[in-house]
Amino acid sequence: MDRGGQPSITNWVEIKTKLEEKYLPRSDRGNLLDQWNNLRQGGKSANEYMAQFDEYRMRCAVKGDEMMTLSRFRKGLNDDLRRKVVFRGVSTLDNVYTLVQNYDLVIKSQWMRRQV
Repeated sequence: MDRGGQPSITNWVEIKTKLEEKYLPRSDRGNLLDQWNNLRQGGKSANEYMAQFDEYRMRCAVKGDEMMTLSRFRKGLNDDLRRKVVFRGVSTLDNVYTLVQNYDLVIKSQWMRRQV
């Protein structure tokens, strides 16, 4: 950048901003947000949905209210798991992730017992 007459980048935030400007145009960010908003668990396990949700959360780099992120996560869950989250009054993303991981363990163990 010095050769181009531009000041040097001195911190991580500047590096990240420059890379996003170069490799993630605004139109792509909008598409990515749309995909994240439309993400649904569907036939995926709860853990697979959670991993995909986190991937979008990281790539969209949305800084905001945890309740909004939690709401977006709940919205994409299948009805049975969404009910469990709501009935238990889960109010943080960390707690809902723990619940989802435990749910998958229980479902997997039930499935394994049926196979025996």
